[in-house]
Amino acid sequence: MNLFNEYDENNKTPENEAVDRPENEPAVNAQAEAPPEQSPAPPVNEYWVQNQNGTTPHGYGQGYRPPYQPGGYQQQPYRQWPDHNTSQQYQYNPNSGWQQPQHDHYQWNFQDYDKAAGSRQGEKPKRKRNRGLVVFMTALICVLAAGLIGMSMFGVISSFTADLENAVAEIPASSVTEEQDNPAAPAVQLETASRPQVSEALPIGEKMTTPQVARAVSPSVVGVVQFRPDMTIAETGEGSGIIMTADGYIITNAHVVAGGTDFKVILHDGTPKDADLIGADPLTDLAVLKINDASDLTPAVFGDSNQIEVGEQVIAIGNPGGKTLAGSVTQGIVSAVNREIPNAANLPMNIPLIQTDAAINPGNSGGALVNQYGQVIGINSSKIVAHGFEGIGFAIPISEAVPIVEDIVNNGRVTGRVKLGITARAIDEIDARNTGLVMGIRIEAIDPDSDLNNKGIQKFDIITHINGERIFTTGDLRGNLEKHRPGDRVTLTLYRALGANDNNTFDVTVTLMEDK
Repeated sequence: MNLFNEYDENNKTPENEAVDRPENEPAVNAQAEAPPEQSPAPPVNEYWVQNQNGTTPHGYGQGYRPPYQPGGYQQQPYRQWPDHNTSQQYQYNPNSGWQQPQHDHYQWNFQDYDKAAGSRQGEKPKRKRNRGLVVFMTALICVLAAGLIGMSMFGVISSFTADLENAVAEIPASSVTEEQDNPAAPAVQLETASRPQVSEALPIGEKMTTPQVARAVSPSVVGVVQFRPDMTIAETGEGSGIIMTADGYIITNAHVVAGGTDFKVILHDGTPKDADLIGADPLTDLAVLKINDASDLTPAVFGDSNQIEVGEQVIAIGNPGGKTLAGSVTQGIVSAVNREIPNAANLPMNIPLIQTDAAINPGNSGGALVNQYGQVIGINSSKIVAHGFEGIGFAIPISEAVPIVEDIVNNGRVTGRVKLGITARAIDEIDARNTGLVMGIRIEAIDPDSDLNNKGIQKFDIITHINGERIFTTGDLRGNLEKHRPGDRVTLTLYRALGANDNNTFDVTVTLMEDK
């Protein structure tokens, strides 16, 4: 059915029929083109437009024609349907009925047309899907599904609880303890089992676990506190020490006691004891204290540091940070042996050191480095503290320390020691390759009282031999000098770099000094 050419004979009006028109314009049957009775015609000179909601005024079609004017049907001012926005408007054409007006701002809307046509023909218009409603319905379905699952689980749990209660109810009354009869007692009690002990007695001469080593050696490690006369009664330094004898001799580092006049030793159980300084040797960073009223002390067991191997497991025991963290135990391995570094006074150590990654911190100095047999193999002395370095600590090998400590105990100092009167460092294979020099001991400074000043020896000369024996490290130098007494004469072979391609090797005989 053409919605715009529908006629109704019952609504014919003289106003719509009697219009002035050209002779070639066919008469319009106003009665046939008027709206149906239930939809009265709009006023003359006006026409209605379709509402945005798809309905039309008076329920009829898409619009009404305007009156005929000379020159044909013309666009007339229109009136919008009350309280609605305009989406489409139409004009009457005597040949084709109601048509969309030819305006630039008008646009045909097929969706609105279909809605109106469907309503006119009794068809149910299609409704646009509401996305929000779809989301809401989906969420509602999920909630309902979760509720059903929860109800199912609740039923299972309720059934299990009922079975458990029935099982408890079937336990004979004789098997219920008094604590179970008491409503305040817990329904379930957990018990902790004692750890199995492999052996309560510490194995002697056998490999121990780390806890066994700590238990065996910790009573022999003490704290050392120093006081200075210019600092009132406040503590001016803290470190660690090792009980050497039962009558109170304590081994520690020389830098721990340096500058102090009064000392206290803090035993493993926290008991403080006054102590005196017996002597110190800055060249080896070793010192000895003596407790005044010592009794029933536990001396450490000392091992042979010459037998240690790289990779061997060790533990460090001491007081990092002082008394606050007294008795701390750290574990690591022997990272290297025979390391040559300056001591705390930046002097040549003359003792090759043990390198370890067991944590050593300020306050650990003078403490024990212990092997897995509970034997002290080193005296913790120092560590590298620099950006980018971690886990590089050093200990004085006990085999090197014992003769020095014994000399200090017996004489108050190291006696009979000789020296060349120089400060030096070793040129190892890597340094020699990188610099083009030879391996040996390079002289960094010469003591004014040394005989080397009288023999034309210069700074940066390299000692390669003593009495014909090849020297590579400071340990080699020290070992050779220990064979001599003060006043002995030795022959040095030296290498001097004169330029890029020139060098000079020569021998010099010098007299050894006493190292006091």
